[in-house]
Amino acid sequence: MKRTVMIFAGAGAVIPIILIIAVRIELYFNPQEVPRALLLRLYLWPSSMWLLLTNLPGDSSRYGDFVVWTLSILANVLLYALIGLILSSIWNFISKWTSIGSGL
Repeated sequence: MKRTVMIFAGAGAVIPIILIIAVRIELYFNPQEVPRALLLRLYLWPSSMWLLLTNLPGDSSRYGDFVVWTLSILANVLLYALIGLILSSIWNFISKWTSIGSGL
């Protein structure tokens, strides 16, 4: 169970980084088109909505932007870890229930 949660948490950290890199690559090769990775962002990185805070008027702090990006990625890690915990708990419950039922 702990291993599953750690795998999901790792995915929660890696996916935003991959999406950030994918957006940068897409914008480098075609700056006129909206990157497709932005469309995936809402589904694979739900806490990316926090990045809207980096575009507040009157706030030009690079430190504030860094904090918002970091917190958004950490929130995604926690969300994925929670999903991993729920799925592994369900899997353990089902596997215990089926092993008890198969012995009858």
